[in-house]
Amino acid sequence: MFYSADGCTGNDCWTGMVNDMVIELAKQLDFTYDYVPPDDLKFGGFNETTKKWDGMIGDLLAGRTDMIAIDLSTNSARKTAIDYSFSFMDSGIRAVVKGESGTSNDFFFLSPFDGLVWAMAFIVNFILVALICCLSKLSPYGKYGAKLHAVKTCPCDECYAKREEMVMTQCSLQSTKKHNCLIKKVEVEDRSTDASLYNSLWMITTGLVAQTSETLPHCLSARFLLLTWWAFMLIAISLYTANLTASLTLSNLGISLNTVKDLLSQDKYKWGVIGSRHPETLLKTHMDSSYSRLVDEGIKLKNLEDAFEAVREGYFVFIDESPVLAHNLRGDCDVFSVGEEFQTFEYAFGLPKDSAYKSLIDTHLLKLRENGLIDTLWNKWSVGNSACSSSGMGEQITLHLSALAGVFYLLCVGVAISFILFAAEFVYATFKDTRQVKDLTFMKAFGRRLGFIWEDLSNHGKPDQKNEYAVNNAVEQFTIENLAMEAN
Repeated sequence: MFYSADGCTGNDCWTGMVNDMVIELAKQLDFTYDYVPPDDLKFGGFNETTKKWDGMIGDLLAGRTDMIAIDLSTNSARKTAIDYSFSFMDSGIRAVVKGESGTSNDFFFLSPFDGLVWAMAFIVNFILVALICCLSKLSPYGKYGAKLHAVKTCPCDECYAKREEMVMTQCSLQSTKKHNCLIKKVEVEDRSTDASLYNSLWMITTGLVAQTSETLPHCLSARFLLLTWWAFMLIAISLYTANLTASLTLSNLGISLNTVKDLLSQDKYKWGVIGSRHPETLLKTHMDSSYSRLVDEGIKLKNLEDAFEAVREGYFVFIDESPVLAHNLRGDCDVFSVGEEFQTFEYAFGLPKDSAYKSLIDTHLLKLRENGLIDTLWNKWSVGNSACSSSGMGEQITLHLSALAGVFYLLCVGVAISFILFAAEFVYATFKDTRQVKDLTFMKAFGRRLGFIWEDLSNHGKPDQKNEYAVNNAVEQFTIENLAMEAN
């Protein structure tokens, strides 16, 4: 509620959300009223020296008023002296500070995500590189896997020569690409489409910046895993972009505080609360000692006018109730919130103990809340008259790993499905082997494919140096003969 003596008398000088609520209650309950402001202009706190209540609570206990009709915050200390009506609004504590221009952060692009999120993203990136490479190499429908099986089973002369070279040098299929296998449908002629570790690294890493590479796996299992990675990055990049926009807005205003606790470890800003007011009580009795330190090390302000003046001057953080801040600073578009709202509580009217009017007031306040009148009045008086294009009090949020857990779960599910598809590919290829080779059982065909893969992996990168000269001569002779045949 707000008082203005310009050209008015009596109750007409009062305006605000609570005043509109009282007018509505007076209509419904058919009563008249007069506002009696306290002499000290305080809501009401217990004075440890005099052992008495001051402010509006003191006037209520002294019988000078019948009800405290204001946004009176609820707490256990006040409840020992008075009764509360049904609560008409939920609230909490928030800190605000005025922004400033000209401050920059060289690493502003890292602010949208927590450090652990960045670390997990790069770890997952390298894990998927290894998985994509392995699936592409091992799957019977990948280029490498298909060629390996063909080389091991094809009866043509060139494949026979290639098998001889692999035996003589104890090397893997990767080392025999100097030959041009006659099985053209599985030959890797373009190294850029080969499922090598380098190409897999490029393929996955480009997803970090929402790009795709020219290299794509051929087998279904690896392609599905790549699709899952793209879906993961689509969500992550969308969150990053949205949070970076908000981060840049606040960074340009020079706000370097992420939470109200950051005030305790810096010397750039001063801060304070109003003495004998509800936020001070909540902070002092909080189980986290950091909040009580905010009260002990902060400045004790006299009233809201002094507090808002200090905020508008700059480099001062004021901690108070969120609705009070939102209403009084709705036209200050350069004032922003520090962190998130904390320590929630409720607003209610104050009544004497065992008041005869409590039941009536409770019933009608509940009706006002149910029919949406209170929400309408709040929008009218808090943001409805704001001169800003958006909410004056913004907040900067760094996304932590817990907030993105669902996205990582999606990636894990994609990996699991990819392995299932890989197993299905292997089983299907084995089944086709039994149809193509007479008297070959499924288990023998399955074991044969596993044996080919194991042999290739075991010999990979282990050439026999003593046979290298003989192999080179054999390969050179084979190539000359092959060229002569083609020339004829």
